[in-house]
Amino acid sequence: MHQKVSRNADRSETLRISSKKQTHIADRSYVLNLGQYNALRLGLNRIQARHQSAALFERIAQAHNTMLSDQDAGNYPPRRAPYKPDTIFKMIGGMDAPPRFSKSDRSALVAALKKRADDLAHEEPGLLADVEIGVEPRPVKA
Repeated sequence: MHQKVSRNADRSETLRISSKKQTHIADRSYVLNLGQYNALRLGLNRIQARHQSAALFERIAQAHNTMLSDQDAGNYPPRRAPYKPDTIFKMIGGMDAPPRFSKSDRSALVAALKKRADDLAHEEPGLLADVEIGVEPRPVKA
């Protein structure tokens, strides 16, 4: 089984899926092991399904908020996407170099930390001490 992929002289022209050979690049062909192909296909399908599900919720929430909440928020409170555990870890913790936060992101991060400081102090007492120790005051630029 193979399929034409591109016509660039410096790149592979065919994709071959093989149940017997390991993945490799040979001449102008890319040979992809069937097991790796299936793992890739399933992974891409999971990503697509997750995003479709999130998009459906966002569309329903948008319609609800526009049509109902804007008219009668008391009976139809606005809907927001639920927080998914490990979201912050995935965004920040899984990176070699954390992103440079915008001013509004920084403000929101600090506000969220302040709002949850008491809960954090009771659940994990040493955690806030680590934050305090890790913050070094810097002179303000004039």
